[in-house]
Amino acid sequence: MVIRHKPANWFLLHKILAVIGILFAILGIILLMGLKLNILHGIFGLIIAIWLIGEIFGGTYAKNKNDKKLRSIHIWLGRIVFLFVLINLVMGIITYSSV
Repeated sequence: MVIRHKPANWFLLHKILAVIGILFAILGIILLMGLKLNILHGIFGLIIAIWLIGEIFGGTYAKNKNDKKLRSIHIWLGRIVFLFVLINLVMGIITYSSV
């Protein structure tokens, strides 16, 4: 049995964290003064940023349609992109720690 507890304002927190994720992607591009598509970290970062924007629109659409299948797809794609974010974070640390 899995016990799940969501805080009363979890959806607001969820939206705030999604926006922060997009802002971090934009901040990374600004700090590097453009896209660095010659490294794997940069390519993954661009894909993840586009995916996150799609997730925001997909989540909004699924919530407005109140469709359980769309919401399930949104949840699983969000979990997958979160895993990719963690992998890309480690790749960035490895790439830029040697500079």
